[in-house]
Amino acid sequence: EKQKEGFLLCVCSKNNEADVKEAFDKKQFPLKWTDFTSKKINWNDKVINIQNIARDLNIGTDSLIFIDDNLFELNSVSEILKGVACFHFTDNYTDFLSMTNSFFFRRKLILDADREKAKQYETEELRKSEEAAYENLDDFIKSLNIKMDIRLNDIKDIERLAQMTGKTNQFNFNKHEYTPDELTEFIKNKNRIYSLKVSDKYGDYGTVGLISIEIDGNNAIIDNYLMSCRALGKGIEEKFYNEILGELAKDNLQLKEIRFTKTEKNSPAQQFLQQRKTEIKY
Repeated sequence: EKQKEGFLLCVCSKNNEADVKEAFDKKQFPLKWTDFTSKKINWNDKVINIQNIARDLNIGTDSLIFIDDNLFELNSVSEILKGVACFHFTDNYTDFLSMTNSFFFRRKLILDADREKAKQYETEELRKSEEAAYENLDDFIKSLNIKMDIRLNDIKDIERLAQMTGKTNQFNFNKHEYTPDELTEFIKNKNRIYSLKVSDKYGDYGTVGLISIEIDGNNAIIDNYLMSCRALGKGIEEKFYNEILGELAKDNLQLKEIRFTKTEKNSPAQQFLQQRKTEIKY
């Protein structure tokens, strides 16, 4: 049920992978081997495996929930990886209900994009497999046939855009969460929200980017720029940014300011801005 809501299921197990795979093949589990986006099944420390799972998914460990029946493992993870939410799995059904009712498992809003998340990560694994066959990253990116669909003030997608302001951490100029109503009001005040949908030969990434522009006469201020982590590293963030600067110039709007607030997690966004070598104040 959580997977249908957009949670990604992963395995972190001290075991022989072949034995675990055999169990899934022979037994009638409600979950199948293919339901798990990342699998770390070995004899390594679980702290290391959890860090590797986060790396696989390109997210912070504070986005992870760790469930285990071994208190030693739980204590180890909670002590070393402070942001991980840890739950003790017991044979007590009351404990189980208490765990599943925790706010860690609740979503404010479940969108179609959430339900597609596991499939999107599965597709991303195909991209990574193909990338390994290329010696040159540029050649690999060209082979993807990436298509970008930039939209202006797409009210129909406003719930997804608002959701991104709350969920995106690494590539986010300003970590300020907006509601759909607040974004709608921003647009009504003659400001602009450019959104980005991306697809390639493997499939659809969905809506992955947002640049909000505050308009003041002939001046433009980038209020925020954010990009989903799964779209990063393919040149998409640079092209989207440059396209929007081109749109502003076409409309005789001069970029006067870029708002940026440093957080513990958004160093990729800061590096992107510094690499632009812009003289714009931020």
